[in-house]
Amino acid sequence: MNAFGTVNSSAGRLGNFATGQGTGLIQGTNARWEINATGASGLSVGNMGTGNLTIQQRGWLIVRNGENTIGRTGTSNGTVTVQLGGRVNTLGSLNTIGESTGSMGTLNVLGNTSTWTSNSALQFGREGTGVLNVLDGGVVTSTSGILGQDFDNSGGNKHWKRNWQMDLRGIQVALLPSVPFQSSRRFQSRVQSPF
Repeated sequence: MNAFGTVNSSAGRLGNFATGQGTGLIQGTNARWEINATGASGLSVGNMGTGNLTIQQRGWLIVRNGENTIGRTGTSNGTVTVQLGGRVNTLGSLNTIGESTGSMGTLNVLGNTSTWTSNSALQFGREGTGVLNVLDGGVVTSTSGILGQDFDNSGGNKHWKRNWQMDLRGIQVALLPSVPFQSSRRFQSRVQSPF
């Protein structure tokens, strides 16, 4: 899907079935995809197959309600790249990157005019693998962030089940309102619970 105007839908799927491969491009100042979710699902990039979505050159993705996933089930693989001044707003939508066991989700926000803004949580590696790359001044804003959410409690051993990775080169992340954090390193973690 190339959007050079406004596209309205009640849901969006790229790579919907296991053998599916879906690619989307939202490009240009007047290019906008608005998803007004009427059910539980909003946008899924890599639902069961492989999905790639790029928002660039002032293109705009707006998702209202529902749940958004990048890399949803099984061996799905989803990538969303916001670059060159692209904008994403998710309103009332939970955002999960790497939702289920075996899934892989990647969110790239690249460049100082590129933004992902959510008034809900961003979850990375819920049960799958979630990757966040925020580079060269890209901005990600959400009410909360969750890394490696689900635990494996089998056999009395509690540990984080999944991996997550962040790349925060060249940006500032405010850990506390008055404590800026500068990073020029790549963060990768296999999270181990202290339990």
